[in-house]
Amino acid sequence: MRNYIESTLIKSLNKLMANVMVATPERYSDILFRMQIEEGIHFENAESVYEQVKSNIENDVGVPPVQRELMILMEMECAQEIEKTLHARNWWLAEADEGDYFVTADRPVNLIWKDGRPVAPGFGVLGTIVAFPVSQKLLLVGEFGGKKGRTIAPSEFVAMFNGVIISHAFERIFAANIHFKFRTTEGSVYTGEKIFNY
Repeated sequence: MRNYIESTLIKSLNKLMANVMVATPERYSDILFRMQIEEGIHFENAESVYEQVKSNIENDVGVPPVQRELMILMEMECAQEIEKTLHARNWWLAEADEGDYFVTADRPVNLIWKDGRPVAPGFGVLGTIVAFPVSQKLLLVGEFGGKKGRTIAPSEFVAMFNGVIISHAFERIFAANIHFKFRTTEGSVYTGEKIFNY
């Protein structure tokens, strides 16, 4: 599982960094110049093949790999910044009411927009929620300027977050039983028996 997540993440990061490298001819030239200065690497006719390099990257042909050490360094730098934003949030516990249960997954931490926008936000962005199921009855929720304490969560809230957790899972979801409720992205609410239909 860890290898799958790591390989998927590294592949996405390789593609992202390669796209940034060829975003403009000027950026591409600047990167090549810095590689010559800092690492003594010289590329023959590199600037004349910009369009070909850009096309290869867009078509997933010859995407340069990211070194593992660079990725670890980037994760450590990002973790420090993310930690600051997590401390800036107000945290509260949502408790599932009688008969309701939270599910969890192989990707339990979820960062979403409060207004339900489908695009992924950043940890430091206002109007976002970080949520993590602590147990089948408790969900830890952090938001900027939000409430604190503990609240009994209505059934609709539990179904909505179960839907979020399920939709963000890599491969597996975990539940106390099949009677949990989840809301689909279309807004329909089902019980766990229907999970294999989605």
